[in-house]
Amino acid sequence: MVGSNNAEELLEVALEVLHRYWGFKEFRAAQKHFILNLLRQEEAIGVMPTGGGKSICFQIPGLMMGGVTLVISPLIALIDDQVRQLSEKGISAVALHSRLNQAQYFLEVDNIINGKYKFIYVSPEKLLSNHFQSVLPSFNVHLLAIDEAHCISMWGFDFRPAYRKLSDVIAENPSWKVCALTASATDLILKDIRKELFLEDAPLTRISLYRKNLNYAVIFAENLTTKIISFTKKMSGSGLIYTRSRKETREIALLLNDENINADYYHAGLPQEERKYKQERWMSNEIQVMVCTNAFGMGIDKADVQFVFHAGPPENLANYYQEAGRAGRDGNKAYAGIFFSNQSLKKMEKYYLQEELSLDTIKVLYDQLHSHYGVALGDGEGSTFPFHPRKLVNALGVDAQLLHKALKLFTMHGILQLSENYNKSSTIRICLGAKELEAQSLPSHLTNLLIVLQRKYANIFSQSISIDESFLCSELSIPKQVLDQYLQKLDDLGVVEYSASTDVHYIQFLKDRQRLFIASFDTMQTFSEMQKIGYTAMANYLTEREACRNQIIGNHFGMPQDLPCGHCDNCKKLKKEATFNQVFKEKAKNIKKQVLRAKSRKEVLDYIRKDALSALVLRELMDRRVAEYKNNRWIWRAK
Repeated sequence: MVGSNNAEELLEVALEVLHRYWGFKEFRAAQKHFILNLLRQEEAIGVMPTGGGKSICFQIPGLMMGGVTLVISPLIALIDDQVRQLSEKGISAVALHSRLNQAQYFLEVDNIINGKYKFIYVSPEKLLSNHFQSVLPSFNVHLLAIDEAHCISMWGFDFRPAYRKLSDVIAENPSWKVCALTASATDLILKDIRKELFLEDAPLTRISLYRKNLNYAVIFAENLTTKIISFTKKMSGSGLIYTRSRKETREIALLLNDENINADYYHAGLPQEERKYKQERWMSNEIQVMVCTNAFGMGIDKADVQFVFHAGPPENLANYYQEAGRAGRDGNKAYAGIFFSNQSLKKMEKYYLQEELSLDTIKVLYDQLHSHYGVALGDGEGSTFPFHPRKLVNALGVDAQLLHKALKLFTMHGILQLSENYNKSSTIRICLGAKELEAQSLPSHLTNLLIVLQRKYANIFSQSISIDESFLCSELSIPKQVLDQYLQKLDDLGVVEYSASTDVHYIQFLKDRQRLFIASFDTMQTFSEMQKIGYTAMANYLTEREACRNQIIGNHFGMPQDLPCGHCDNCKKLKKEATFNQVFKEKAKNIKKQVLRAKSRKEVLDYIRKDALSALVLRELMDRRVAEYKNNRWIWRAK
């Protein structure tokens, strides 16, 4: 438990915890800054790029404090990954989400009350549920950590209305310490985070978005697939290729395999077991390239990804920065490239700017959506239904992209929410007593399965048990398809009650159906403005032929980069066109004069801003550590 407010003493304890559980001897500068802010001032905000070690920033203070740390996270994949990582380190953590059956949920709630866990991970929707709110006062929470905090802002492309209601929970628990973290946030989003979470005065830790080892590029080609294959052939390491459609994932993966590139495909429409199998093969490098939709990547910690390519423009710069950031986490040279054509650019323009959602269209879709699911007037709050996008598009007779926009707008109004892939494990209960079971004349393969089930699950006669199908397949040396057939046969014979696993999306209505949809003017205006901002930022990034890619990204997120990176496609082009090596010595000589007489950092930066080549030379000198700004002064190391 923290018993001091002295920075040196707090840091010493934090380093001990870091070394004990993570094996590191030092923090990154930003981690140290954030942790001390949180421990001393009891609140903190962090904006740290993907792979920047955000989780440690609240996990170490959580271990140092008394009581429990309650972590809010939007995705089950992220939640499960962090709980797994903590458990592997011997740190007690639990996830409470929709994949637990009722018995498992209540058991874990009792365990929390009895002090079994140090970390509790929940979605904001689970936190706000009636039962969770009723037991929350018994959890002994000391720290509330809000991950992916950008979800609180309508100006973010991942807005979740439930995040807005976290303020009510914070207001009811004034003794809690509170911190918020996100990988990227514009100034508008940061303003919302401060306001909505009562963190107006919280110290901010913000890391530069610049990644020295990550090389950004934009590749124009009318035949995207041919170009992607050509570039992928040049890569020897692990990679991801993102597409906007499920159909394309399979098509591109097949074409890559035809070219002797070991590739597979992944999207949310595949069965959960198949997705898990594909992911494990890619993680272990049995598969070199995964062609996927953006359903792949969240919660995956793979350091040696050499490249991330996008087959067509990503939805927005925020998503692109996060997805591209999955490359090069090991510090080795890595590549992030977007492949686009005139046709893909026109499609993007049509989606964002030409297909405006009128209020009349929204009102019609509101009624059609409720009627499709059989939701009557004055009813619907809390109702959940399987969500099949293609079936819904056909049933309503609307354009898929128009429906996608409408669902986003309804989400922003707090009318509904779409789940991520929901996986309910297979469950089984043996219906017969032990003697009745022995009297059954069953084929040997079914008898062997029952024996394994009884050995593995002690309570299988008295209650439905979630089963580990991978374990059963391994024990019996059979594929999952055969196991499913065996279990279904036992159910048909009345020997067991078997409920097969489900793996679908769900739509949940959060409010009762009204006679007339009343739109919030502010929400409609914000949504319209977001469309324009999303298109303009992405289109500018794609069509820019001179400015440094890193500087474009930094400017978008309100974190301007003083110097160009020197290694994106535009920087390389400038070096080549200007015969960089020929002018390097002369430019370096002039910069040296400025460095030696400068009294501030600004003086040198003002000088190089007048000339793009000088800026590139200074970047090169600083990367070589010939020039360095340290302890408020410039240093020149003769070489």
